[in-house]
Amino acid sequence: MVGYYSYVGVADVSDVRITGASLMAVAGTLTGFVMTAMSMLVSASDKDFIKKLRMTGHFEELMKQLITSAAWWLVVIACGLASHLLVGDYSKYAVSFAVGIFAASMITFILAGKNFLMVVKYLGRS
Repeated sequence: MVGYYSYVGVADVSDVRITGASLMAVAGTLTGFVMTAMSMLVSASDKDFIKKLRMTGHFEELMKQLITSAAWWLVVIACGLASHLLVGDYSKYAVSFAVGIFAASMITFILAGKNFLMVVKYLGRS
C-alpha cells in the first residue's frame, strides 16, 4: 500500500533517481549502524547483561530482528540501484518498491528497539 501511494506520488517527478539515491543513502547509513550495534553486542558476550540475554533467549531474537531489518535495507539499496539503471516507469516502480520495503524495514527496526528496551527494563530489575 505504501509502495502504491509512493508510485502515485512520484508519478509527477521528472527524475526519480534522486529519490532512489536518497533512499540508498539512508538505508546504507542505517545498515552500518545496525551492523555496528550487532558487533558491539557480540563483542561484549562476556558481560553479565549479555549472559542474561542469552539465558533468557532474548539475545537470539534481538539479533534476528536486527539482521532482518539490515537485510531489508540491503533490498532497498538494490532497488535504489535498479532505479538508476532502469528508465521510464520501471524506474518509478523500483523506487516505489524501495519505499514500501523501507517502511517495512523501519517497522522491523522500531520493533527491535522496543523489544530491546523492554528487555533492558526487565533485566535491569532482576
